[in-house]
Amino acid sequence: MRRTRKKEQEKKKELKEDLFVTYVTLVWEKISPYLRIIAGAAAVVLLAILIIRVASLQSKSSARKGWTELAQMEKQVGEMEASTQQERDAQEEARLAGLERVAEQAAGSKAEAVVLYYYAEALFSKGGEENAAKAEQQCRRLRQRYPNSYFATAARSLMAKSLLEQKKYDEALQMFESVYNSFLAGAGGKIESIRYEARYYSARCRELLGQTGEALDAYRQLADEKDTAPVWADLAAYRLSKLNS
Repeated sequence: MRRTRKKEQEKKKELKEDLFVTYVTLVWEKISPYLRIIAGAAAVVLLAILIIRVASLQSKSSARKGWTELAQMEKQVGEMEASTQQERDAQEEARLAGLERVAEQAAGSKAEAVVLYYYAEALFSKGGEENAAKAEQQCRRLRQRYPNSYFATAARSLMAKSLLEQKKYDEALQMFESVYNSFLAGAGGKIESIRYEARYYSARCRELLGQTGEALDAYRQLADEKDTAPVWADLAAYRLSKLNS
């Protein structure tokens, strides 16, 4: 009799521990994607409270209550996601506004070229045709005012991508080919990366313009550059597979 009761107690303990582990795992899976955007201490405290709460479960009714709390937690995380997205959007808007002010203040100084480039890059990174058009405008401004600057050279590539984002494929193609042809092969480092990027996007523009034959030739050539440009070679190979399918 005692052995039977002891086994029952051990079984209950084992089930409780399984519930505990499962619950904590589910909570962690819900929280972990947001740990970088939630205050770390708040997340840890919240998780600790939930763990303690589950550890105190003693009956089926309290177990059901625990799972109800998990459902509530999921809802809270969903609300948290929405609020943090709003916060990120607000922070991005503030960053862009700050860069715009700095660009105005830096007008005519040696720092203006740098600021204009990073302002254009931030606009482009935000996504969308409207921001791409603004990025293009800043790149043109930079190239007109500081044609011999390193950032004017970098702005050509960014401007080409901005044109592509706006679906101005002819203009983008011309700009990408100009970027590619302006750099010597084997330059290495960042310049070499810009060359291969321009080469890939030139082919992409041709594809979007309906120049399939030229695009295929360009993709094949780039796909063979696995040793020198593995990333762009893989992208070219992917486009080849899509066009040949």
